[in-house]
Amino acid sequence: MYLLERLFGIAAYVYMLGMACVLIAFTKVNIKTVLRLYIAGLCVMGFFYTPSATGDLHRIYEAMDWYATMDLGHFFEELVVTSTVPASRLLFWAVAKTGVNRLLPVVSAAVCYGLIFSTVDKSRQLCNISRQNFAIALFVLMTTSIYISVVGGVRMMLAMSMVVYCFFRETVEHKFRLHHVILYLIAVLMHNMGVVMLVMRLVAIVLDGSKKLWLRLSIVAAAMAAAAVVLVRYGFFVTALLSKIYAYLFEESHSDTWEYIIGMLLLAGVVMVFVKYRACGCPGKYPALKEFNFCMHLSTVLGMVFCFVFTIFYRFVGHLTPILAMPMLMSALQESEEERPRGAVQIPFRMAALLYGCIVLIISCTRGSLSSLKFFVLS
Repeated sequence: MYLLERLFGIAAYVYMLGMACVLIAFTKVNIKTVLRLYIAGLCVMGFFYTPSATGDLHRIYEAMDWYATMDLGHFFEELVVTSTVPASRLLFWAVAKTGVNRLLPVVSAAVCYGLIFSTVDKSRQLCNISRQNFAIALFVLMTTSIYISVVGGVRMMLAMSMVVYCFFRETVEHKFRLHHVILYLIAVLMHNMGVVMLVMRLVAIVLDGSKKLWLRLSIVAAAMAAAAVVLVRYGFFVTALLSKIYAYLFEESHSDTWEYIIGMLLLAGVVMVFVKYRACGCPGKYPALKEFNFCMHLSTVLGMVFCFVFTIFYRFVGHLTPILAMPMLMSALQESEEERPRGAVQIPFRMAALLYGCIVLIISCTRGSLSSLKFFVLS
């Protein structure tokens, strides 16, 4: 169904990805400029993205049509105060009031990829990654189905990208700013994934031996105090969160065989990168990535432990882990340049990564979520 429309959408996506990677790898155009242009292209595609009748974005558009008829006071009282995800509803209402619902995926793509690419580009600069290796890593990241979640699901990827950005700033750059607190708060109130990732962040802090014990205990105490306040003041929020966790674990019926296959491929890819990362001695050469990589390992383990629950596996292994693995992938690519194949059948790691990305892209575009990308529907 919609064969021509999907072929056009997939062709546009692959062409734009290819152009971005070529400009980065084989020209001297400023990488930040290329990434900004690429984000602009992703936003344009997001504006014209036409969701299926059963897609999340279609249901969001229907809700936004209703939100547009309500004034802020009534909307806030009826649908924000009693919601466990008030930030997402406020975003939907604000966009709905413009009268152009298609701006929602534009906003999502701009924010998500702006934060993700900022993290990836800073990793490139800190680890002194070559343009070619950066292009390969970007290609591998964008071959997954993350883009459809960005423009089609909106909430989860907004929350995820905000927390990942703060993760990186705090663990790798050792910078903590007030706006991080704001981003964490928005992420928690945007999607339940924000809560889970915030807990992961706290776990990483507690287990970080480089921090003084009193500091770790202080952070834990502050987190527990905040949790107690939320529990007392907003008990319904915690109850609803626990109900959703229970539903995910014991009542979920949704699944997608091909996304499971892609997830398994991504899991195998992470293992491949980790092995190469260790073999090249990267942990000693890039100590600043230690805590950030721990979050990546934690995400991978959570996805593996709950692999029988599609939603959890899909979110961690299919989305969070590939993003968190980018610094490790770029470092492994950079350090593997000095190596030479040792056997007749062994291929360079860079070539293996590129081939791997092509395989994931083919499956994503033919059977995965990317196959649903279309910008129009012919009558």
